[in-house]
Amino acid sequence: MAYINKNSHSRSAPSFNPQRVDPAPESGVHGLGDIVDKVASVTGIKKVFEKVSKITGKDCGCKKRKDALNKLVPFGKGAK
Repeated sequence: MAYINKNSHSRSAPSFNPQRVDPAPESGVHGLGDIVDKVASVTGIKKVFEKVSKITGKDCGCKKRKDALNKLVPFGKGAK
């Protein structure tokens, strides 16, 4: 049988409030597109797409996708 702490109801866990998340605009993070771009850079995916783009001569669409995601899911003080 598991031990149940009868005093546990007196403490409440802190709640997560997404409105409190506010990355500094100086950091260059303005929306979801910047986060996706950063993850792609850190993991090396961005370099692969750049090489394929260079070989094929076609734009990978990274800038367009980044801008669209930033507009769709903005962060910071200007976000709704």
